[in-house]
Parts: sequence; structure tokens; C-alpha cells
Amino acid sequence: MAQPAKAPVLSYDQIAVVASKFLARHHPEETFPIPIEEIVELKLGIRVYPCPGLRAQHGIEGYISRDLKTITVDLNLFEDPSLESRYRFTLAHELAHHELHRDLFASASYSDINGYKKFCQSLSEENTDWYEWQGFAFAGLVLVPRPALRQQFDLLIERAEQEMGAAFSDWREEVFSRTCMALQRQFGVSPGTLRKRLKKDGIQPLG
Repeated sequence: MAQPAKAPVLSYDQIAVVASKFLARHHPEETFPIPIEEIVELKLGIRVYPCPGLRAQHGIEGYISRDLKTITVDLNLFEDPSLESRYRFTLAHELAHHELHRDLFASASYSDINGYKKFCQSLSEENTDWYEWQGFAFAGLVLVPRPALRQQFDLLIERAEQEMGAAFSDWREEVFSRTCMALQRQFGVSPGTLRKRLKKDGIQPLG
């Protein structure tokens, strides 16, 4: 009897390599924010379908179809400009499953949100943990690429010190907060996503 498909066991560094290769193929221009919607729809041919009440009725903001050709997102994320960073992250998260979990989806058999939820419930706890963690890691690394984050962080810290006429060590929290706000705008991500990336990559100087 065939063993059920499992999410691959990948480290953060391994996912970073996958994300870097993905961007090299699909966005070699290296401009920011990463045009994630354009990559999804125009370069990969994946349809984005806004669904009313997805979060309110089912408790999720997005999911990818079994054939990996449609990403369904909550209509509010799609329409509300104030939720743009969450919309972008949702697309990137679902894109992770497209790139990392093909074998897992090939073993599934669902055609709607209820079937998708049953599919997720059928996964072991360990499988689910890998599946979701890898989605979050890939999304963060695609939207905020490692080399660009380090480069832009250093550049913005230097610029903030010059504007304030003080060293980073003298105005640590204020300079760091100002830098984070600039990086959020530059990469088109939420404060939470940015801080997690800074911490995960060992760049964040604060606890």
C-alpha cells in the first residue's frame, strides 16, 4: 500500500535557496516591492479568485486549488487597500505550496473550500506543521529577500543616523523604528512580517 504524501522537511536556509532561485527566474529585475500579484497571474498563469466571506465563514484568508492553478483569497483582502500587505503575503504563502508541496497536492482530492479543509484535517500534526511553517517562511523570504534586506537595513540605518545627527547606539529604538517603517513601505509588508524577517536573519538589534 502506497504511503501518503508528506510535506518535505526543509530548513529555513534551504527554503531561502528555493526562494532566491524562484525570484531569479520570475523577477530578475530585483525591484521592490516584489510584484507578487503579477508573478502569480502573468508569469505563472495562476488565477486569483476573490471569494466573499472566506475568512468570516471558514476562518482562512486564502487557499490554493488541488491543481495549483487557482488561489482563492478573501474578498476583503482583495478590495481593501489597507489590507494590501496581508493580501500580498497571502498570495506568497499560497505560492509556497505551489513551489514546495506538489507531491502533497497530487495526493489530494478536493474541489472547494470544504474539501480543502477536510484535506488539511486529514494531514498529520507533523505534516501540517511543516506545511504551514514552510508557507510562512517562503512567503517572507520571497517578499523580503535576504540580500536586499541586509543591504537596505544598513543603508537606512546610516541615513537615519545622518538625519538625526546621532549614532545608532545613542538613539537605538528611534532609529530602529524609523528604519522599520521605511523597510515596510519599501518591501510592501506588515510590521510583523518585517520584524520576523529581521529577527530570523539575525539583523534585528533589539530583543
